[in-house]
Order: sequence, then structure tokens, then C-alpha cells
Amino acid sequence: MTTIATGALYVLSFVALHHGHPGVETSGQEIVAWFSENGAQARTYAWLSALVAMGFTILGGLLASVMPRPHRYIFLGGAVGFAVTAQVQAWFWAGLAFHPQNLNPGTARVLLDITQFWAPVVNSSMVAMAAPVSALGLGADPVVPRWLAWLSAIFGIEQAIETINRVRPVRLHHARRHHECLSRRLARVSLYGGSAGLGDAAPGPRCRRYLSRGENNNLT
Repeated sequence: MTTIATGALYVLSFVALHHGHPGVETSGQEIVAWFSENGAQARTYAWLSALVAMGFTILGGLLASVMPRPHRYIFLGGAVGFAVTAQVQAWFWAGLAFHPQNLNPGTARVLLDITQFWAPVVNSSMVAMAAPVSALGLGADPVVPRWLAWLSAIFGIEQAIETINRVRPVRLHHARRHHECLSRRLARVSLYGGSAGLGDAAPGPRCRRYLSRGENNNLT
């Protein structure tokens, strides 16, 4: 239940921002204008991110409790790292939306840049969570199924690679857009349900562009 609730809140947090939110290619003046007009969305995103952080910490603690030492500590450290990163970036989004009319464009640009680099930090936390699960599948008497250990190893390697790929600003921008488009797509499919509703759940032109770019550049 905790997993479902946390996942749903995670998707909804990106839906709250909608597709027009600023990114690394947005000018400082445009950022100030966006927060002036969409402060409620930014504050909703920050609130939902705080709830995601809480849910993810609970989930991490429950899963860590069934692991032996020292694996449980490494796994829990990764879960807490994810939660803290979500909270920190939520502070910046909420802060930018508090008094946007008084924002200096240059300051707004720098503060938003900080939030854009949450992804590499989250990726490193994911690696910390995947590593102990993979290790528990080694040896003659594995604690977890070997398929789960291999899956965790592949996931951890992919996340480690993403920490490098996402450092480049433009790639980071498109990777985040790609992730958000997929999140909104999932939310719409869940809302309409069934193959009959997939037409209504189809992504808009801007999302189609980012999804296509992601496929061409292996952003997923």
C-alpha cells in the first residue's frame, strides 16, 4: 500500500507542474513570469514532493528491516538520500513561488538551476539502494532470488551511468522533460483505463517531441 501511494504521489507531483514549467533553457525573465502566474502549481508540486519523501522513507525503512547487516544500512541510506533530495528541491520550488514579483531574473535562474540537478543526486541514491540487493543474491546460498539480484545490478549500473549523462545541462533538461512526459502518460492511462481510453491519454505535441527525442538519444 505504501508503494502504491508513494508512486501515485510521485506521478501527481509532476502532473501538478504541467508541461509549460521552466527548465535549463528558460531565461531568467521567463522564470519570474512563470512563477508569478503559476505559483500555486509550484507550491502544490513542493507539497507533493514532501509527501513523496515521507512515503519513500517509510518504504525504505520497511524494506531495510528485513535485510541483514550491513546491507540494511546501505539500502536505508540510499532511501533517505532520495527523500532528502526531494525535500531540498521542493524547498527551492516553493521558495521561488513565494514572492515571485520580487525576484531578480539572474537569481531566479541560479536557484532554478540548483533544482535541475536533483536527478544525478537521486541516481546516486538509487545506486546505493540497488547495490546491497545485488550483493544479497551472490554466493552459494543467496538471500534474495538471483533474478532480483541481476535486475538490481542492471538497474544500479544504469543509474550510475545516468549520473554522468545528466550532468550536461541540455541533456539534463531533455531527460527531465522525458521523465515527466512519461509520468503524465502513465497518469492519464490510469485515469482513463483500458485500451479504449488510450486515445484520450495520448501525449500532446510537446511531449511527443520530447519522447521522440528521448528515443533517438537513448534518454530512457
